Parts: sequence; C-alpha cells; structure tokens
Amino acid sequence: MLTELLEQFESNLEQWNPLPGAAVTRSFLRHEGTPEIRTIENETLEALVCVDGQVELELEDGRVSTTSPSELLLLSDAFRLSGFRLPQGNATVYVAALPLSLIRNCFLQGGEAGQEQLLQRMLEQLALGGGALTLHAPDWYASLSVTMNQISQSRRGTYFMLRLLERLWLGTDELYGETVSSRVSPAQADLVRRLRIYMQDHLEQRITIADLAEEFGMSPTYLKDSFRKVSGQPIHHYLQDCRLTQTARLLRTTEQSILSIAFSVGYSGTSRFNAAFKDRYGMSPREYRQNTLK
Repeated sequence: MLTELLEQFESNLEQWNPLPGAAVTRSFLRHEGTPEIRTIENETLEALVCVDGQVELELEDGRVSTTSPSELLLLSDAFRLSGFRLPQGNATVYVAALPLSLIRNCFLQGGEAGQEQLLQRMLEQLALGGGALTLHAPDWYASLSVTMNQISQSRRGTYFMLRLLERLWLGTDELYGETVSSRVSPAQADLVRRLRIYMQDHLEQRITIADLAEEFGMSPTYLKDSFRKVSGQPIHHYLQDCRLTQTARLLRTTEQSILSIAFSVGYSGTSRFNAAFKDRYGMSPREYRQNTLK
C-alpha cells in the first residue's frame, strides 16, 4: 500500500529489491490526499521511516497514525488507509515491504526458538492498533541515518532492510508488549498531533510543560499523560529528538555554523548541544558534518 502511495504522490523516487519479495523505496513526498490503493497484500509487513518532515496516515475509523523522524511505523494488512497529510508540507521517507516469510526466516536464523509466537504476537498488537504500530526508536534511527549518508546509493536498500529486520528481531518490550494504540481516544490522538506540530514549529524557543499546558488549555498532568500514552515517550524526550534530528538535517544540507544551528534548535550554547548530539549520533556535530559530506 505505501509503495503505491509513494508512486502516486511522490517525486525523486528511488527503489531497490534487495531480496526476492522484498522492496525498499525512498521518496520525497510533496502532495497529500487519498491514494487509490488502500490495502496491503496479505502476508506482507510494511514499514515507514521519515528522514525529514512528518507523515500522518488516517484510518477509515478516523484514527490517525503520525510518524516523525526517530520513529518507525509498522503496517499490516489489517490497516485501511483513507488518506494522509504532510503537516510540514513535505517529507522524505523510506518504505520497506517485507514478506512475513522473510521475517520468519530471519527470526529462525537468528536462533529465536519462539519465532513464530513472537511474530504472531506482533501481528496481534498491530491488529489492536487498526493495523498500525508506531515504535519510538531514536538510537536505532540515529545510527541508521548516519550510515545511510555514508554508504553508496546502490547499497542503501539492502542496508535499510537489514536494519529493519534487526529492529524486528530484537523484539523489544515496546514491540511485543501491550500496545497503547487501542486505549487512545480520538481527542488524545488529536491533542498529541497538534502538540507535535507546535513543538516542531517552535524548536528555537524554550518550551516547558507549563507553556504547552497554557497554549493548549489543558492541565499539565493530562497533557503529559496523553503524550506518553500516544507516543510511548515523555514530551521532553520527543522535543530533544526533534531538535537533534533537525540539527542533523541542517548539518547535512546547509553551511550554517554549528553555533547558529544550536541557537536555531533551542540551545543557548554549544556545550550541552554538543554533548546531546554526540550521545545520540556517536560523534560531534563537526564530525557528523565532515562524514556526511564525504
């Protein structure tokens, strides 16, 4: 489904077929709407990662699955897409379509004795979320994005698929535990969607829970609980993820000084900025810029 969506609304499409039955697509989305294809082929799992921007996929029952950088969106054939939006006007995404048989073999080769049970639990959790499950994966995403910018274009499809299989095989509590999607109300989902957009549009400002509560007319407790329930992480973690992802993008695509970039994403100096960036990407902002421009 997502591959067909990209073909209808994309530009600058790149595609790879690293293994029989598996496909990886990179696309720059700049249009939104309702795709003609609304279902996923049976026995197939799709995954979407935003490199830049944000994508909102709307289910037929009105729920919305929002994916931003540092998150991994999984979709099964239970997902029914009625439309999608681009809150920031465009987005660069990677999409993979993997046969479930390939995932089973990966689990089996990895020595996972209960691989069939793990896969079945994953599909059950996806079904509870209407066929969609968003995983918060900042460390996985950070290492993925660094390497994807360093390797040749011809190898990116295979690398993305291998890292996706790795993420699924690891079987974190987030993936195989009880999903929160079935317990999220439409009001909470909409609140978190608006919170995300607001924070991404105001990265240069100092943002506190009290500021957000006042801006949205909510109690701080309800706001924090709703965000954690929908996103699986605290607000301040998400905000830092956004700031560091924006930093990496600016380092790759502009010649702005590192100090200027630090100010533009809400840091008052380079000390904490450099420490946070190195903790996420394993290198300083200067080293990251040098490596990605090779």
